[in-house]
Amino acid sequence: MTDGHLVRLTPRDFPIFEAMHHGADYPQAKRIAEEMFEQALRKKRLTSIHKNSATYRDLRAKMVPPYDPEKFPNKWWKVDPAKPSRTLTAHMGKDTYSHIHYDSQQCRTISVREAARLQSFPDGFVFAGAMNAAFRQIGNAVPPLLGLAVARVLREQLDHAAKNLDSSSDRQVA
Repeated sequence: MTDGHLVRLTPRDFPIFEAMHHGADYPQAKRIAEEMFEQALRKKRLTSIHKNSATYRDLRAKMVPPYDPEKFPNKWWKVDPAKPSRTLTAHMGKDTYSHIHYDSQQCRTISVREAARLQSFPDGFVFAGAMNAAFRQIGNAVPPLLGLAVARVLREQLDHAAKNLDSSSDRQVA
């Protein structure tokens, strides 16, 4: 828990989150991680370590995420505060790197409450269950303000249709 936000503990990825630019996605994150890994090898003077060795693989696993950037380009994404958010999916609880917080100093993914705000849920709305269940509810929901806008237009159309029915039945009676 940080500043009232329930977040996943992912220390390997914190430096990557911090270095990512707004709007960056997984291929950029992977490049950043690989650069950090190479810098760490140079700093520790381990540049001669063989790439097929267990030591190299272990060190790399501690710093570089394992996902193929060609297969998972949208797996990670750093929110751009100046642009609309990407769609929040129901599997955010398992894949919360899809929305990394834009403030690099916080080095975290967005919280359940922040995801709810992006979807226009009021701050007092209570989600049932643990973090994964809450993310699933948010991702599966129609955003409340979108639902309200659709309902208003639908109501307007139904009222208009009812008036047309009333006026046509009045003409038929006369």
